[in-house]
Amino acid sequence: MAAVIEDAIEDAVEAFESYTAEGADLAEEVTEEMAEEIAEAKVEVQEISKESSVIKKCIVNVSTGIKDLGIFMAKNAAIGVILWGVNVTLAKLFPKGQGQSEKQKCALIKEVIQVIKTEICISKRMAKWLEDHKEETVILDGIEIPLESLISTHIKPVSDAIDQAYSVAQSLQNSDGNPYKVPTAGDIQKFLMAADAFLNAFNFLVAFINENMQKFQGLCSFPVKKEDIDTLRELIENVKAEKMNWS
Repeated sequence: MAAVIEDAIEDAVEAFESYTAEGADLAEEVTEEMAEEIAEAKVEVQEISKESSVIKKCIVNVSTGIKDLGIFMAKNAAIGVILWGVNVTLAKLFPKGQGQSEKQKCALIKEVIQVIKTEICISKRMAKWLEDHKEETVILDGIEIPLESLISTHIKPVSDAIDQAYSVAQSLQNSDGNPYKVPTAGDIQKFLMAADAFLNAFNFLVAFINENMQKFQGLCSFPVKKEDIDTLRELIENVKAEKMNWS
């Protein structure tokens, strides 16, 4: 789990340093824009790293079944890091003053990143809750099972979609002399498919919890609420609307 996010961060930092060094040979306005994008990207990548560290610490203290979820959480965070690298590359290739479509691409990448950041936040809160409740059990159909099993059953379907999106993100690295390349419309669609899978899984999970709080009292404190799902849905719909301009 740790290697996935750490490798992405290492590659991003190297790319930022490379772009900074290249800035000396570029026009002043391009250098200024890249400096702004690199500064923002560094802060955001550091924040993703911190959030991922919290998730990792929580997950390692929970049972094996949940640890599998930690892998997709790490891959999702790595996608966010890679996309920050893509965003800086876009700033280099398409500086301000160029076509409207290039500006829209930069804006769309940041919207996809915002979706992933929201998913990371939801994942972190769930991971901390799972750690706090790792010793609790419930009786289901006459059988005692870990409380976490009620959660993992609903979340596991996200894994395959995140795996596919992570493969796409990896394919955006190290291309044509740049550390990152510009995604295609198909690439963006894969990221949206992963986001939809995440949204649907947590939507069903929150609905299940709301319906079964009285039956399983331990679920009452689950920190992800319908409002969180609605916020994520709105962000995803915004990306889908903007994707129409991607060519």
